[in-house]
Amino acid sequence: MIELSKDGSRLITAKVSKQKDEEDSAKIHFRLKRLVIGKNQWGEDATSCVAIEGESDSYTHRDKPTIRGPAKIAYDILTQCVLDYGKDAPTTSVPRGCKAVGWRQWREACFRLGLTMTEDEHAKNKAFINAARHLKEKQWIGVSDPWVWQAR
Repeated sequence: MIELSKDGSRLITAKVSKQKDEEDSAKIHFRLKRLVIGKNQWGEDATSCVAIEGESDSYTHRDKPTIRGPAKIAYDILTQCVLDYGKDAPTTSVPRGCKAVGWRQWREACFRLGLTMTEDEHAKNKAFINAARHLKEKQWIGVSDPWVWQAR
C-alpha cells in the first residue's frame, strides 16, 4: 500500500505503508509539472503532468537549493517570459514538452523590468550575464543558443 501526501509547498511524498515481506516506510518526494502535449479537438492546449524529483523533508533549510539577488530576479522574469511567450523550440537540445524563449527576449525583459537600477549599458549587461551564468551553473536554467528555458 502506498500513501500519498502533499504539503503546503506542493511537495508530494509517496510512502510505502504496507508491503509484504519487505520493510515499510520507504519514501520518495516529487512534484508534478504541467506539460502541454498537443492540442484538443477545439484547438486548445491538451495537458498532462509528469513527476519531477522533489526535495526531501530531511534537508535542512540551508541545504535546499536557493537563488537570491539578481539571479532570483532574472529567474522570476524568465518565468514570466515563458508564461507569456514560451514555445516549443525547434531543436532537440530543448527537452521535449519544455517551453523556451529567446535569449535576447529574456535579456531585454530583464533590462525593461529592472534587473538592475542603473542606466549604464555595460553594468546592465554584466549583471545579466552574471545572473544567467549563476542560474546555468546551478542548473536552474537550460541554454541552447538562441533558446533558454527553466530546468527546474
